[in-house]
Amino acid sequence: MDGAPSDYFCLKYYERPLFRIPRCARKPEELPKTFYGKIHFSATVHGVAMNVLYRYKLKPEVPVSYRMTKKGLILGTVVCLALSTINFVRTVEREGLLEDRQSAFRTTAKASPPFHDQDRSLSNEETHSEGNRTYSTHPHNANAYANAENANISDVPSTSVTPLTVGLPPQRSSAEQQNEQHCWRHCPQRINKIYFEHGSAGLGDKHTIIHMLAQMAGYLCAELEMPPPSISLNPLHNDGKRISRKVQWQDFRNMTFIQDNSPVISLNPSFGHDFEDWRKVPVYDDDKYSDWLHIVSEGGADLVKDYKELQAFSWLQKNNNTTSGFIWEIHQDIYSSNLFDALLPEPRKQIQETSEYKQKMRPLLISYRHFHPKVKKDWGCLYTNDDNTEPTHMSILRERLEQRVRNQSKSRSPKNNSVYGYFHVRRGDSINECDTSLEVLQDFLECSLNGTEATGKHVTFLLGSDEKDNAYRKNLIQLASNFSHVSMLDADKFTEQVIREAVRNGLIDEEIVNNNNFYVYELQKVLRREYHFSSIFLDKHRSNCRKCTPLQEYFPSAWK
Repeated sequence: MDGAPSDYFCLKYYERPLFRIPRCARKPEELPKTFYGKIHFSATVHGVAMNVLYRYKLKPEVPVSYRMTKKGLILGTVVCLALSTINFVRTVEREGLLEDRQSAFRTTAKASPPFHDQDRSLSNEETHSEGNRTYSTHPHNANAYANAENANISDVPSTSVTPLTVGLPPQRSSAEQQNEQHCWRHCPQRINKIYFEHGSAGLGDKHTIIHMLAQMAGYLCAELEMPPPSISLNPLHNDGKRISRKVQWQDFRNMTFIQDNSPVISLNPSFGHDFEDWRKVPVYDDDKYSDWLHIVSEGGADLVKDYKELQAFSWLQKNNNTTSGFIWEIHQDIYSSNLFDALLPEPRKQIQETSEYKQKMRPLLISYRHFHPKVKKDWGCLYTNDDNTEPTHMSILRERLEQRVRNQSKSRSPKNNSVYGYFHVRRGDSINECDTSLEVLQDFLECSLNGTEATGKHVTFLLGSDEKDNAYRKNLIQLASNFSHVSMLDADKFTEQVIREAVRNGLIDEEIVNNNNFYVYELQKVLRREYHFSSIFLDKHRSNCRKCTPLQEYFPSAWK
């Protein structure tokens, strides 16, 4: 193995998997314990495979292009399967996680323990702690739920005090039966609440979490509540400034549930406009919600287990006029939790056997499919309307921005044969983690554009960057003049022009877009991958700092 790249000997895991920020452990013991059950297996396979492939590949200078000999292929397969399986089982057993990992993927959920000892008096409200979770339950709700968990669902009587219906779900009306062809669960009302707060981050990060929680909320007949963007979005992504408190999540994306078009994030939150204690744990007043099931997940709690309990509770709720529900507060990192890449468990067998339940109701988590690409394509239900999330003002501004870019590029490419490319250069908070000096970017462009001139296409790059130094931006755009078939436009400049015009015309409130780079980021998506305006992409930032991105190789269809 002499001469092999050093990182082939490191077990790779991802601290924030969706954004692929790699961390390296030279020994299995260096992996975080929370990753043993779900990451160690794939990391071991990756490490062993890379060592075997390196020995038998024919092109040592191109680590990603392997052409295996038959001997190498057979040996690699045998070694990977044997060693990784042994390593996985031993590691999980050593960490005592085998039972938890199995329960997370069972097709029938195990009955959860009761919320309290039934021999106690039920005259007072009780608060219960278990590991990193706390419960606050009204005694009657707790009693009904505990009995339902340990008995046949049809045998549990309802009481005059509890707001729960613990019998079988009633038959659907004729109007409801029209929805049979849809996968989602029917919710007569959305009274339950899921609250998420765990520090501040970028807009894309928060939107990923919102989308994930929204699928579970749709299935659990709940709505989301979160701190406003001014609290949740990190000022480091906005020149160190907090955006206006007036900005709401719906100003970026108007996400709704498919079933009833109700907003995913509550428009009438439980907290007043002047509320400041967003990071308080718990954030909800137990006196106000004394008869609600209240679960607080924090400090590395087992979110799959909490989900199972709330799922069982939601199936016991009365179908109409329910005045009490559940509150699920999540105050921990979603990406490192066991919920992020889990196959969500099914409810108890008694629920599965009712006509109300369909297996396809379980929510679809994109993150699960990301980690398990072989999962059936028809598995899971999408509860949100993802095809139409643009606020009206965002849609209008995106159309104007796209048209302005097209008009400007025509003067640079009279033959109208431009290939549009989005060039993202992030400096700001990652300037010390990825070299984006002009000299480095010149070499990066020369290597990436190699061979594209022969295609006869004109390349129009659209520059998007958080850099505020006008001299740097001007010199960066001038780098395109070194190539006869390349031009570069300042996408940020066009975006700012479109936004200023919209403010002057009264289309959007100035306070919403003033000092708001997050709005610019969301608006510019029309120029990026999501809207298929650009067909080639170059990135230079912390999590993607390649020395070269061969455009002809990476985007072959763009040159046809």
